Amino acid sequence: GKVGLLINNPTYFYVAHPLFAIKGRVLFPIVSVKNQPPKNFSQDICNYTENGRSKIHCYLQLVDTQILSSLMQNPVGNRSAEYNDNRISLYVGQQGKCFISGETLIPDNMEVHHKRSQSDGGNDGYGNLIFVTIDIHRLIHATKRETIESYMKKLDGVKIDFLKLNKLRKLVGNCEISSNK
Repeated sequence: GKVGLLINNPTYFYVAHPLFAIKGRVLFPIVSVKNQPPKNFSQDICNYTENGRSKIHCYLQLVDTQILSSLMQNPVGNRSAEYNDNRISLYVGQQGKCFISGETLIPDNMEVHHKRSQSDGGNDGYGNLIFVTIDIHRLIHATKRETIESYMKKLDGVKIDFLKLNKLRKLVGNCEISSNK
């Protein structure tokens, strides 16, 4: 008989030979299983070596530590611990920049937006949250033409990524905005 490997989740493997199923389980011939190394993975970044920690700290220098400290010390009171933890991670992950405009975020001009609202089944998970400026956040949710025009005028001179903006507007049930003036 042939030697095989039983795998419950075959999505991560490239298979060069035909697959066989026994009682609803896929049996892979061992010779056909090829693993791919992880992409964008650096073995240099590590918590356990001096060089690894210095690379981590190098990335953290891109964000304003005072704002980061403020986010840590001032959690949003009526939100979950997951939400408050993820807004700290988001700030670092977005390097202190607005997701749509790329502007540097400052404490009085930054809000967290749920890509999928909690009323539509969204959660406080990292993948469902983004940091944007207040005006961009209002523009995402704006429905009236006059309101949209008012915020577009207010944001004149700010580089807006309309693909990202319109994707978020669609997720909240709003129409797209044209980048033409």
